[in-house]
Amino acid sequence: MAIPAEGQSSASGSTTTSTNKSSDRFLLRVITPLGLLFEEPVSNVSLPGADGEIGVLPGHVSYNGILGTGLLKYDSLSTEAASGKNLLVVSGGFCSFSDGVLTILADQVDLPGQFDVTKISQLRAEAEEILKDANITETSRILGQSKLQRADALERLLAPGVH
Repeated sequence: MAIPAEGQSSASGSTTTSTNKSSDRFLLRVITPLGLLFEEPVSNVSLPGADGEIGVLPGHVSYNGILGTGLLKYDSLSTEAASGKNLLVVSGGFCSFSDGVLTILADQVDLPGQFDVTKISQLRAEAEEILKDANITETSRILGQSKLQRADALERLLAPGVH
């Protein structure tokens, strides 16, 4: 995937500009429709973009993009939170990195411990039921695929050695 030049838009509608800030950390802010989920200093983040995985390190150029469904991985530097690699599942939304702050506006966030194998199997069965309909609408197809992607991401969240 080609990275657009400064000030140009990519196919997903994101625009890039450079930033001169350099540090060993930046702030990760995760917001859901219910409000601020958490905000903490991190050293790096990997998140699911609509067109593939997005990696963010300190000093990254300004970026705006569309989120896909998958694992969000980050290394926390907070003394209050668990330091080291942390994982959660995001499903849709937007992300923006500017002035040392990565803001995630997620449609849905699943945290470790919220799901077990049984619940994930139920989610997968719901998705497969939606997708097997021969007369499926485009909206239903997208919903089914999103549920299936979420089930896949939740399975990876529970899998040992994902960190």
